[in-house]
Amino acid sequence: MSNLENSDLLIIADNNSADLWMLVGAKGLEYSAETEEKIIEHLSGDVEYKAVLIGEAVYKDQSRILIELNRKEIPWIVVLDTTEDENAGFTELERLSEKAVGMRLSFN
Repeated sequence: MSNLENSDLLIIADNNSADLWMLVGAKGLEYSAETEEKIIEHLSGDVEYKAVLIGEAVYKDQSRILIELNRKEIPWIVVLDTTEDENAGFTELERLSEKAVGMRLSFN
């Protein structure tokens, strides 16, 4: 677990992605199958974030982390992980933009 004191933005992703977003002020949690339970425990505690960025691996695994974020009504969006080759971040952004604007927008 990384730096978690007082931030509106949390990133849950691979270590490299978390470190990158922490450079711009986000707080970070490194995601792996081994850390998932600790992350869920952290989120279910008395923490408040205005938004959470999640790495593609979290999204791809349909992690219980997403269930906890939805339960607490914390908005989240998928960002590209440095270790993933898939386009889950772009796919989610396209889905959200289509929902917001009423037409499909492509992000490449």
